[in-house]
Amino acid sequence: MKLPKADSSWLTADGLFQTCNLELATCNYNPLTLHLHMTIKEQQEAIIEEFSFFTEWAEKYEYIIQLGKDLPLIDDAYKKDENLIKGCQSKVWLHADYKDGKVYFTADSDALITKGLVSMVVRVLSGQTPEAIANAEIYFIDAIGLKSHLSMTRSNGLLSMLKQMKMYGLAFQAKNDSDV
Repeated sequence: MKLPKADSSWLTADGLFQTCNLELATCNYNPLTLHLHMTIKEQQEAIIEEFSFFTEWAEKYEYIIQLGKDLPLIDDAYKKDENLIKGCQSKVWLHADYKDGKVYFTADSDALITKGLVSMVVRVLSGQTPEAIANAEIYFIDAIGLKSHLSMTRSNGLLSMLKQMKMYGLAFQAKNDSDV
């Protein structure tokens, strides 16, 4: 795939017009809100495609940091100890809401890279059914080479985030089953 030039524009696979400045690793859209209609697989494929435009890991890290900066703020009411992800070196708060049969996540972190990492998993899993979240096979982390570029503590933290999100999926799924 040919790299777009800095400040280039293109139509994404899902029909969204996108412009990016690849030198600054910034895009004019928020993938967390524009892609809520996509499946988990489609979200992962979109992330893989976005990361394919970068050749150096420094660029990929800049993009991860930018994703973290674009993460919608979590309500301060949810920044409490019971929403902290255990197993993360940095502080990561994760909150889940269940509405109209789907789970919506909000999150925050006190570390830029970690905030970018949590923004990606929120993007992939938010707006999905509890069953889809609980059964999701998350492969984009390996596909973009992220796993091999994270420290052991960040890798463990990322796994803890995913585990907690899947636990929310299971909890909401069990609640649905008991309500029937």
